[in-house]
Amino acid sequence: RQRPIDGDGRVMMPKDLLDYAGVTDTIMFVGLGKSFQLWEPDAYKAHRDEKRRRARDRGITLPMAGRGSDK
Repeated sequence: RQRPIDGDGRVMMPKDLLDYAGVTDTIMFVGLGKSFQLWEPDAYKAHRDEKRRRARDRGITLPMAGRGSDK
């Protein structure tokens, strides 16, 4: 859902969305190009760790910057 932004750049989130996301007093902004997601920090960490585990298990990784070939 799109939310209006006030003159100070604040976004007021409806309580039902905060409840759905499990957000209490701290929220994490996760950038996704032209959009972003709002997460409860511990829930995002668990989500991120699971995604990383799945990528490792499938061999889907990117080389670290500066560690490629020197050709």
